[in-house]
Amino acid sequence: MKEIDIYKKSIGHLKNVVSAFEKELEKPESIHGAFAYKSPTIKHVCFLKAIRIVSGLNALLVLLQAGYVTEMGVLIRTIGDCINDIYFLLEHFPDKTPEVEKYISDFFNEDIDEAGIAQNQEKKIHRTKARKIYASRARLLSEHINFSVRRDMVYKIYSAYSGYVHSAYPNIMELYGGTPPYNFHMQGMKETPRIGDWETILIAFIRSATLVFGYMADKYDKVDLVQEIRRILDWFGKEMTYVENGG
Repeated sequence: MKEIDIYKKSIGHLKNVVSAFEKELEKPESIHGAFAYKSPTIKHVCFLKAIRIVSGLNALLVLLQAGYVTEMGVLIRTIGDCINDIYFLLEHFPDKTPEVEKYISDFFNEDIDEAGIAQNQEKKIHRTKARKIYASRARLLSEHINFSVRRDMVYKIYSAYSGYVHSAYPNIMELYGGTPPYNFHMQGMKETPRIGDWETILIAFIRSATLVFGYMADKYDKVDLVQEIRRILDWFGKEMTYVENGG
């Protein structure tokens, strides 16, 4: 199986996992011309974040194939934030800390107008500070590896991608190069070393997404789904090892 087929199949498996999470939730309803949940809970937030993760992974695959690797950085930041949000929200599940309660309230009180151009300037959404969210991921990692992971370490990993979001100078300059005569690649970076670098990042985030879905399933006491996610991880690892060994 070619690498691209492995990535597609793995993301397809993750889509099925997310569909399993959806089964216990009611369907959104059309309210004032937009779809919304009538009685949203923490599981709704995590499910929606999972939707964004799988959609983002599919988009990363399209961008990689087209050579638009710099644009992948924007989505990587989004996917990484969604992954960290889930770890933050479920750290004490089924209990909810005041910070989690506030996150959920703010998340569902933000309508489409507020997400773009707010018509009511007096109403402000105060989102949970990123460093509190990263602290949850750091605590979780510290429990499962042999050294302490500081919050700032997790923060730096994902803040590294903020330059792609904000079009920072170093990230724009990554578009320059290739083979002489050098130029800016505005139609993708195929046939450059950058493709391989970003393919490695895609692989890492497929694994990260699979792990966070396993975390969700474990927190929800879905034993069968936990086992299925372990099988997905094992399959993905074996396929990638086979490819790396020249299979």
